Amino acid sequence: MKIIKGRYYENRIKYDELHKKIEGDVVLLGDMCVFGNYEPVLMMHARNPNREKGHKEFPFLLFQHGSLFISAMDADRFEEYRYQDAVHCEKCDEVIYSMYRHDYRHCSCGHVMIDGGRDYTRSSLNGTHGRLDFLTGTFKPNKAVSTTKRKKAAAKKTVEKTLKKAIKKIAKKETKKVTKKKSK
Repeated sequence: MKIIKGRYYENRIKYDELHKKIEGDVVLLGDMCVFGNYEPVLMMHARNPNREKGHKEFPFLLFQHGSLFISAMDADRFEEYRYQDAVHCEKCDEVIYSMYRHDYRHCSCGHVMIDGGRDYTRSSLNGTHGRLDFLTGTFKPNKAVSTTKRKKAAAKKTVEKTLKKAIKKIAKKETKKVTKKKSK
């Protein structure tokens, strides 16, 4: 399973130079939406932040109004943004997510799509829906029943309802016959 991470900052910064400037054994987590921004941030995890300088575990870059800003958050605050709705395409084996509002994404084969970032989630019914964990880079499918299973369950309920109605109708007719025979 390949997780397709956003590349919003790819042409705006040089990742190699960034690693040299930020202390604390930094790992790039990917582009994600925080604080209700319409632009994603490039989130990183500093495994050993310099606490003496006031550094936090999760530094991030934010590009706004033509300027690049750096900020950070602690682990407790990051938990709010750690997970993101995502969709896994069984055809091309890719996991995709939407970084921010109106960020429409589709997998490489075009079978699944997702949109909305953290503001709303709009996605195709194809594929497996779940949560992407930015810290571990893993995808966990929802426990919800798949579309195929849902359709089968709905069809089964329809058949059961129809059978119940038919049985009631037959029972009603039989009751009328018995009642007529007793009255004669």
